Amino acid sequence: MISFSGFDDVIKIFDNLNDDLRMLSKLETDPRFLADLKVILSENFDEIWSSQGGAIGENWKGNDLIDSGELKASFKSGNIEVTVTADGITFGTSVNYAKYVNEKYRFMGITGSTDEKIAQLVIKYLQTYGKTNWS
Repeated sequence: MISFSGFDDVIKIFDNLNDDLRMLSKLETDPRFLADLKVILSENFDEIWSSQGGAIGENWKGNDLIDSGELKASFKSGNIEVTVTADGITFGTSVNYAKYVNEKYRFMGITGSTDEKIAQLVIKYLQTYGKTNWS
């Protein structure tokens, strides 16, 4: 809870909020944040693959989308490509045939639990590194 008793307190609160906004704008290059985000996204794809697309409302009709295993492996936390900008999060793979597989059996997506985990990750960073009391 934010409370204040005078004008100086109000200025301090706004200064802290500005600092926190600057910190959030730097998440796109923060290696700790990106590493944590890659773990969450990797878990997201594990959930999608194990449900054969059901976790994102798809039905792969019994197809597990695994031939060589290269595509699925590209979504493990060390391999997944992630870009964070002010507009959102973009993620993907460098596997050249992924686009064609996704057109037939959609596997790119965010599950409901992943959406919540990403929100909690941002909150964690605000609570850990922010100047405003976000509890």
